[in-house]
Amino acid sequence: MNAATRPKSPTATLYEEVRRLLKRYQCKLKLHQVRAQFMGAIASPVDRVNPALEIQTIWSGQAPDFVSVDDANEFMQVLVMGLWNHAAGHFGTGKDFELTEHTPDLTENELAPGKWIP
Repeated sequence: MNAATRPKSPTATLYEEVRRLLKRYQCKLKLHQVRAQFMGAIASPVDRVNPALEIQTIWSGQAPDFVSVDDANEFMQVLVMGLWNHAAGHFGTGKDFELTEHTPDLTENELAPGKWIP
């Protein structure tokens, strides 16, 4: 079975859904940054961590506006029940967080001579 015919892992599918919602709701952060925010909150020594407050932080202090209840439910299903719970599933289990490869999307300006040094 080659990569083109292999079914996507649940994690890959989740990440695609999160990326779609981040774009739809014009989040300034990318998936790896949102994931890091969630992991930091989950691993923090604070007694009570609230995923809704973390979502507000990601959207500069206010959750995005939703057109319908279905949109709000989808958002919560993907970001909280999906990404947050996936990250929280590592807490206290002895399973380390898995690093994912990230290739930044560089702008034309960033690719200009002298702007980006490997």
